[in-house]
Amino acid sequence: MKLKHVLTTLLLSSGIAGYAEETDLLKASLETRFDIDNVSYNGKISGSNSGFKGKYLLLRANGELAKGVTYNWRQRLNRGSSDENYYNSTDMLYLTYSTGKYEFSAGKQVVAIGGYEYDKSPIDLYGTSLFWQNIPCFEIGASVASNITSTDKLLFQVCQSSFWTNNQRDLYGYNLMWLGSHGMWNTLYSINMTEVARGYKIGYVSLGNKFSFDKCSLELDLMSRTGEHPFKFEKDITLVGELSLHPCRNVNVFGKVSYDLNKSDESFDPLVLTGTDMTTLGAGVEYFPLKKDSKSLRLHLCGFYSMGENANRANFTQDKTLYVTAGITWKMNFFNIHN
Repeated sequence: MKLKHVLTTLLLSSGIAGYAEETDLLKASLETRFDIDNVSYNGKISGSNSGFKGKYLLLRANGELAKGVTYNWRQRLNRGSSDENYYNSTDMLYLTYSTGKYEFSAGKQVVAIGGYEYDKSPIDLYGTSLFWQNIPCFEIGASVASNITSTDKLLFQVCQSSFWTNNQRDLYGYNLMWLGSHGMWNTLYSINMTEVARGYKIGYVSLGNKFSFDKCSLELDLMSRTGEHPFKFEKDITLVGELSLHPCRNVNVFGKVSYDLNKSDESFDPLVLTGTDMTTLGAGVEYFPLKKDSKSLRLHLCGFYSMGENANRANFTQDKTLYVTAGITWKMNFFNIHN
């Protein structure tokens, strides 16, 4: 018997080694995406928004420090930090302790808001809703999750508000999310309450649904926001639908529609401003040329057209916006270090 096996057996019998299985201490990878874009407003090419662009450069690392203790890190190498927000370029950096039934996490996390568009990594998105374009979705906080059934998880999170400022940092968000998996139907539902300013909150109800079939899937997100009492959820909404077809293993064809509306009389929503009524339609194709580890290389071609009124003139998406993009995304696995 090898010395390593002898030592492991002795440690286990003495109760000193409670964790003999080999685990990943560190898995590191780098993801990047380059596009060539063509953007026009009412038929006129936008020189500032068109041309070649390097859009994402993401460093990912995760692993298990000890039994039940894991970490997750995603860093944007193409975004700078500042003295006011040192972790601005860090999407996620958090520890999780799992007991099997419960999970406790702390650090910079994804703000637990439901919906499948919101849940995707930015590198995997092309045309998006106005809500997604404006919401800061990574904040420092803590969460506890419970596996209430074998297919359902309930998560509660307290985090820094997405609307904190340098002069008002002590604003908080409270999020309750249900993650379900029931055959072909999966859910990302949430109820959220976030402070926009001292004594003033905005509430979300977000219902993310995904239906998976043999060669296709359908994602339907319904979100309503309100700051009124009593709540009037129908006045400020975002709807997103995406149908994906997989005719073969390495091809994905999709069509997508998003709709952002805010017809409320109050200016409680800083993300989709009052007076907005915007629809975006789009379609595209993704091609994964590698047979082994097919998701590590992707080519895409897609186009989106937006129409309606966006009360936020600073947004990329405005009335009669045509956005066509083609590009390449790839993932490089650096190394794995085992315990």
